[in-house]
Amino acid sequence: MSSPSSPRAVIFDLFGTLIANYDRNHYLEVITNMGAAVGADPAEFRTLWRKHYVDRLTGVHATESANIQWVCDKLQVEADNRRIEQAN
Repeated sequence: MSSPSSPRAVIFDLFGTLIANYDRNHYLEVITNMGAAVGADPAEFRTLWRKHYVDRLTGVHATESANIQWVCDKLQVEADNRRIEQAN
């Protein structure tokens, strides 16, 4: 049992505090390259990938590869496992 003075929760700012902020241009370049790797239109891939950011944070897709496959499915791109691993 916790005492009245024991914290019940801890709130912290992950980005910029515990880990460095990412470079936005590099992030967009990586996503663009992911789209190209699976044979999708890079701009369409990037748009859909970014739109579903919260899904990745909340575990909607079990793995990053599953998320890549989901985006490919939505864009009607047939990507084999080799291409998905390349994008990953």
